[in-house]
Amino acid sequence: MLEILKDKWRTARLEARYRRIMQEQVLQMVEEQSPQPVQEDPGRWLLLGDQTSGPSEQTRKDVRAAARQLSQNHPHARNILRLLEIYVVGPGLKLAHHSLDTQDTSSALLAKTANEVWHQFLSHNQRHFSYGEFARRTWRDGECFLRLFP
Repeated sequence: MLEILKDKWRTARLEARYRRIMQEQVLQMVEEQSPQPVQEDPGRWLLLGDQTSGPSEQTRKDVRAAARQLSQNHPHARNILRLLEIYVVGPGLKLAHHSLDTQDTSSALLAKTANEVWHQFLSHNQRHFSYGEFARRTWRDGECFLRLFP
């Protein structure tokens, strides 16, 4: 009787291991076929706010590098970013600006202008910009900047 229970336990462990390995392989295949990110921007970004406190430039670079390394090599970190992208961004995310004060015509005009500028940006940069990559970089690096591609 004890041998039967041991065999069932081993079988259950082997099946769980097999499922985990298969899921990791499927995830790896999906990630290999996903769009590749835009190369790192060598631009000179300036910090906002008080620059006397907080981590140094080298510390920020090290933290960003560690976060990128973790998001590429750690299966749980990769899965969290992938699930966030799927369930938060999804395939149909759209961005629209609305005025909080419906009675104020200048606010409505500003929101309309912001929508037009955003749509122009998307039409000129549709090969370089995706909501998924924007969200992934924001969650992974803790910062994300838009840049124009002439």
